[in-house]
Amino acid sequence: MSHGGNRDIDDGLLGRMARQCRLTRREFLALIDCQLSQEAYEDLLVQRGEIESR
Repeated sequence: MSHGGNRDIDDGLLGRMARQCRLTRREFLALIDCQLSQEAYEDLLVQRGEIESR
């Protein structure tokens, strides 16, 4: 994720990033591994009432 080297992100930071995106840790990992599409991500946020549908 970082362009500064091959460092892993610790679980605490990973959890904070997931919360900021309004995702569970598992969902966030799927998002960064490109297993969760933008459309699926937006659908989750709509279902959870985080954003309004278009």
